[in-house]
Amino acid sequence: LPHETIDSADIQRLRQLFSRNFEDPHQFLARVKEISESAPSETFDVLEFADGRICERYSKIQRVEDRSVGRVWSFRDVTERQLADITAQRLAAIVDSSDDAIVGKNLNSIVTSWNSGAERLFGYSAQEMIGTSILRLIPPDRHAEENEILTRIRKGQRVKPFDTVRVRKDGRLINVSCTASPLKDRTGKVIGASQGARDRTERNR
Repeated sequence: LPHETIDSADIQRLRQLFSRNFEDPHQFLARVKEISESAPSETFDVLEFADGRICERYSKIQRVEDRSVGRVWSFRDVTERQLADITAQRLAAIVDSSDDAIVGKNLNSIVTSWNSGAERLFGYSAQEMIGTSILRLIPPDRHAEENEILTRIRKGQRVKPFDTVRVRKDGRLINVSCTASPLKDRTGKVIGASQGARDRTERNR
């Protein structure tokens, strides 16, 4: 893209070329004109297409013998990454608003995430629990349960609901129903567990 100002004929040709492709063609054309007139050394933009695709666009001035001869553009389709981010954000919102306690932990039983339901059920804040062992919630005579859970999680197995007893911050014992599922990284390797707990005190009573 030369650095000369884009004239009206250029604008019209670009409009015809891109109007069907971009979510907001007018914004796209205005940005192209801005880049052409201000000639920044580098640019970065996120382009939203009418069909829902999302691209990152980079550009850099191309120089030959210290003379600017135009601009090199590169495009990267980030649609899947953006959708994954949106899905993760929605999932996080669902987890945080759940009435059940939902806790993330690594394979050493160290808490990595702690939702609002866990705060209400166990009395500990996320700040108090994250980075500490989940064993502080388990009565000493039930520590073997955690070992059994982690054994199954390491094998990639889900732990079906089971009734047990846990300890609140105030020392009170509560009846809960627990589940656990493996957490995996992008390669499929198990890196921890997502554990749920639901208060069963009233039901048992």
